[in-house]
Amino acid sequence: MKNFLKFAEDSFTVTALILFTGGILAVMLSPDGTSAEGNPLFQLIWFVVYAIAAGLLLVHWKAFIRVITTSHLNIALLFVIAAIGVAVFSHYWSVAPSVTLRRSFALLGTSIFGIYFSVRYQPREQLKLLGWAFGLMVVLSFVFAIAVPRYGIDVYPHAGAWRGVFAQKNNLGRAMTLSSLVFLLLAFDKTKYRWILWTGFILSFALLLLSTSKTSLLVTLTAFALLPLYRALRWRSTVFLPIFIISILIASAISILVVSEVDTLLGLIGKDATFTGRTPLWEAVWVMIVQRPWLGYGYNAFWLGWQSYSSFVWEFVRWTPPHAHNGFLDLWLDIGLLGVIVFTLSLLFAFLQAIRKTRQDKRIEFLFPITYLSILLLFNMTYSTILSRNDIYWVLYISVLFWKPLKQSVEDLAEKKIYKQTYPLKGY
Repeated sequence: MKNFLKFAEDSFTVTALILFTGGILAVMLSPDGTSAEGNPLFQLIWFVVYAIAAGLLLVHWKAFIRVITTSHLNIALLFVIAAIGVAVFSHYWSVAPSVTLRRSFALLGTSIFGIYFSVRYQPREQLKLLGWAFGLMVVLSFVFAIAVPRYGIDVYPHAGAWRGVFAQKNNLGRAMTLSSLVFLLLAFDKTKYRWILWTGFILSFALLLLSTSKTSLLVTLTAFALLPLYRALRWRSTVFLPIFIISILIASAISILVVSEVDTLLGLIGKDATFTGRTPLWEAVWVMIVQRPWLGYGYNAFWLGWQSYSSFVWEFVRWTPPHAHNGFLDLWLDIGLLGVIVFTLSLLFAFLQAIRKTRQDKRIEFLFPITYLSILLLFNMTYSTILSRNDIYWVLYISVLFWKPLKQSVEDLAEKKIYKQTYPLKGY
């Protein structure tokens, strides 16, 4: 019975992770790539996910209390709680209070699942469950694209690009960035069935290429380049640290520059320099930000169509972007400068916390938090996943804030060459 309950819980977790990536459900409910927002079935499924996650968190309340009480003061977590609080209370000044209230409830549900995921499972278990979820999506994406191209191949304006089990090709690209990282770390760590993990990595990267998502490809390659540098954080030599920091800054700066200014770079070689429309979009968004700079328009209350404030931006740019194509600008629109400051502090302390854990624990899974945070930061130069409801990127952000060491025996650690006796007792 105990094994069955564990299997059922793991199955729920994997299913929920697939839903949070936006896989399968969105493309089935909306094969033309439009948003399934407002679909009653969609909302019911999410409510069930939140309720089960909250119930399981209550079941494992002792583990939650243990993580909270035995950890160092988690400043990053305190700031992210403050950011979520600002989002929830923003319905008091929101331009669309009912929308803000409903969507902030979804944000709370997403955050609860992130807490449950991290409290219930150890870091290595989390990577394995992510591997199962992404593995299923990789296989199904190939099936959809080859056998049912109506669902698996994107439509105008990205006709021909693969989208797999996702509503849009960029969603596939972002998911495969995470999938590639998860399978790579698992392949480095595991000796048994390693060929399966390497196959998962290769297929994930192949789907990334087939999605034609240039931003996702660039972020993925940058993450791979940063991995050996992050491993170098574990070196005892302090001489390398300045080189490490400079390398990180250069790599990140180049990535952000290329991602945000790709249209300008293409313009230098004779192509349309405004095909993405990001520069005029950001200008228009900034005009709207300065109208309500301190508290914003309310959580998720800005981009609501032609009858909302987003119409002013759309008229200016002459297209209908669903977001600002920058996570920090969207956050500013939603909950103002107050929210931007609070979340930025959370992200800063999350990086410091991830660096400390990387240096303290030599296991491969402890490279995930700092690498993931780098991916999150780079993606939010041209996309929006900050405080994003029903999104795997927000689930994992909450999860890495609770990232905790695995309890293992000294014998197990020694066998894996992780534990080293610093002061051996000679002569005994």
